[in-house]
Amino acid sequence: MSASRVLAILLAGVIVKGCDQPMGASDGISPTAGMAPRANVRTQTVDPDAGLRPTPNPGGSGARAAGIISRYQSVMPTVPVETSTVGEGEGDEG
Repeated sequence: MSASRVLAILLAGVIVKGCDQPMGASDGISPTAGMAPRANVRTQTVDPDAGLRPTPNPGGSGARAAGIISRYQSVMPTVPVETSTVGEGEGDEG
């Protein structure tokens, strides 16, 4: 076998190996791309696995929660909020 024929066979093998995985790691796309929103939700949720339990939250009651909310609203003083319009008075002069 001549040297050029061996070189051609090796070169063909390298080319075929290069086409083996068209969507390989060299594309720059991470397998965990798009997972950040899910990670943020899990980080900011008190119990992210609460829906996976076979029984509901023990001690959780809508009536109890409503009582806590109404007691909180009766204790907290209401503070008047000043409102303004952005751009008020602009363009009135002609």
